[in-house]
Amino acid sequence: MSNLKATLLAPDLGFSTNQVLPSVIGGATPTTSAMMLGSEILHCQLYLHHLLDRLLRQERLLAIRAPVGAVANDTLKEIQLLIDDARPTMGVVNTLQRIRVKYIDSEDCEEGEWRASASEILSALQNSIGRLSGSARIGVPAHFNKSYTEYFVQITANEPLVFETQLLVIPKNDRLNLRVLRIPQADIRPVDPEINWDSLINGASASAATGSAPRTKEPTDRELEWIKAEIKALPGYAKFEANRSKPLQNIDRVEHWRFAFNADKKFYKSNWPSDISTSKITKVPIQLALQMGSTMLAEAIQMIRIIDCYTTEGVHYSKEVVAQISKSDEKDPKATVLKGFLIQWEKDHPVTK
Repeated sequence: MSNLKATLLAPDLGFSTNQVLPSVIGGATPTTSAMMLGSEILHCQLYLHHLLDRLLRQERLLAIRAPVGAVANDTLKEIQLLIDDARPTMGVVNTLQRIRVKYIDSEDCEEGEWRASASEILSALQNSIGRLSGSARIGVPAHFNKSYTEYFVQITANEPLVFETQLLVIPKNDRLNLRVLRIPQADIRPVDPEINWDSLINGASASAATGSAPRTKEPTDRELEWIKAEIKALPGYAKFEANRSKPLQNIDRVEHWRFAFNADKKFYKSNWPSDISTSKITKVPIQLALQMGSTMLAEAIQMIRIIDCYTTEGVHYSKEVVAQISKSDEKDPKATVLKGFLIQWEKDHPVTK
């Protein structure tokens, strides 16, 4: 039993359980139910460990596909995770855990901020004494407005890990707030012993049994080559590429967002050429072709949606929004200032139908 306990608590990624396994007394054999519970927990932990390894490999693939001149930085930095666990059954509300993760870059960050891998942060947390247990949705304060929560991963015992955001922005004080919330029971699929874990990992689906949608997978080389060529042929691509990672005045920032918005609108959920694939185009190849992470593309889409709502002639037209977009700050333009203004304006002036 001691060996089983050590195995359950020692994996590189282990979500502990709130249930205590029966002890072996007087050399007796554990009950069948205890052995089944131990086997299920071990299977879950080994599976999660395998998923994180795969996700880290995918991130390295993204790094390989990064534009020429991108800096690969292996610098390890310590960050403090301020964990706010709002699940009612956990008993502990606020905890602090120090971890060390790789510095990735500071793209689209304010001075002193930097970005780190979301999966590496979760892996480091689960290797620490402050590891999380049970099912949860984990998020961080949204970069453009701290009052919003941006979920970046959902953890359950019977579903693959899917990171909605690959990179997280670390504040300049190196303290990252993690918000841990309960998953509504209706959103948790029942355990299906017939699920093919290898198929789930590779992006296939158990949809025949569960009715769920297929998980997004990496595009093939042919798919990526095709969509890159298509996006490069769009009007405005040369300027979009030239302005990448530069501090932009508001009007140029909006133009940058709009190119990404238009590319997403044109290709997302459209069909691949029949000689390449019979499926529809997902977000991942668009992100890779634009060289934008999921968060950056989602922000671009959201900002253009707000801008179009308040700069189009009509009942919601706003001179203030038009003026803010036209405003320039030659010394130190920041995208986060414009984002914050637009988010707050929409909050203060909701659209009524």
